[in-house]
Amino acid sequence: MEKELRIFDRAQREVMLVSRRPDEEARARCLGIGYFEMRFLNFGTLIQMILWISTANGSELHNGSVVDELSLQYDMI
Repeated sequence: MEKELRIFDRAQREVMLVSRRPDEEARARCLGIGYFEMRFLNFGTLIQMILWISTANGSELHNGSVVDELSLQYDMI
């Protein structure tokens, strides 16, 4: 019982720490990603990375199918 209370106490303190931070940073911590990644990883950067990886691997883009698939996944989020 005492161990459970300690775990709950620690979790409550972490929630309080998150709630004191600016909204964006708190949201990033709740999602489990860093503030930097949330702030600077946007859709354009994601497409550029995928295009770079696909050309580095020598695979071909068939009529932009990778980009179409990405945009569909991005719309669902």
